[in-house]
Amino acid sequence: MITVEDTSPPTITLTTNVISLQPANHKYVTLNLSAFATAASDGCDSAIDISDVVISAVSSDEPENNGNGDGNTTNDIAIAADCKSVQLRAERADQLNG
Repeated sequence: MITVEDTSPPTITLTTNVISLQPANHKYVTLNLSAFATAASDGCDSAIDISDVVISAVSSDEPENNGNGDGNTTNDIAIAADCKSVQLRAERADQLNG
């Protein structure tokens, strides 16, 4: 019996886009996956491409809701059901960078 084990992860080519959520007006901005990644490949599976990439997690250095200039809102990050886009609320708390 011969076992072949793929130990190399797929490669995802990221964009160099600078994304700005200004003005900080507390409205959602929808960002598609193409804003972050342009290509994907796998050395063991030539069928892997950008359509296989999903957004699985998003984080922020801003508090979810601290009541200090952030619009008193929650759910600032919402990943779409198909995981191909994310809605980010354009806001910042006090003098943080948003």
